[in-house]
Amino acid sequence: MLLLVTVTARHAWRATGPWYRHDVQEPVASLLPEATGAPSPAAPADSDATDASKGERTRAALLAAATRRFALDGFQRTSVSDVARDVGVTAGAPYRYFADKEALFLAAVDADGAELIDLVRVSVFGQLGGPISALLGRLADQLGAALDRHPLVARVLSGAEPMGPARILALPNLATLRGEITALLRVGQEAGVVRASVDPAVLALAIETTVLYQLAYIATLRGTGSGPDEDRWAAMAALVEAALAP
Repeated sequence: MLLLVTVTARHAWRATGPWYRHDVQEPVASLLPEATGAPSPAAPADSDATDASKGERTRAALLAAATRRFALDGFQRTSVSDVARDVGVTAGAPYRYFADKEALFLAAVDADGAELIDLVRVSVFGQLGGPISALLGRLADQLGAALDRHPLVARVLSGAEPMGPARILALPNLATLRGEITALLRVGQEAGVVRASVDPAVLALAIETTVLYQLAYIATLRGTGSGPDEDRWAAMAALVEAALAP
């Protein structure tokens, strides 16, 4: 279930920007897929629950160790056995949770980026008011500071790892956020405050691409003492506003 179920009715699409001119009467949750109604699975036996909990802790520890290793040494110089040794498990243990080193790397990047995804989520869904330029500017400041706490994501975005756009866009947390933004834009189209002639999934991808571009640019500036080009960012925000305007 998409996290948009937490967004309440009557979003403030009003105020100054073209994306926020009216109230949306329908709750976002009403436009999302309904629950299946299937009965909840039976609670696992105590031993099964204990094993699952231990497995979850081991997986989390492997991800944390992998994030540190990949951020410091990069993909090529990091081995799965290094990560296993850091956690204190056998060399074969990580393969119970990850198919290979690449799968471990992608999962580590996805996990490391979770806070940044949440910052986008809060900015987009928690502060629905004002022009897009203000929203994106505020978001850029928050994400720039967050990169210092997430060096693996910063490494990937700066181009130090040949990950490529396709694999970045396929990261589960990012794909989930893209779906949430798509649903929100569809609400705006229903209310007549977002351009209805464009697929909301395309608009969501455009917004995501704009933010990723700016974030990658900020990542390349880390340690240089330079800041992002405010005029370029404002121009990108104006382009998004124009694309959304009905």
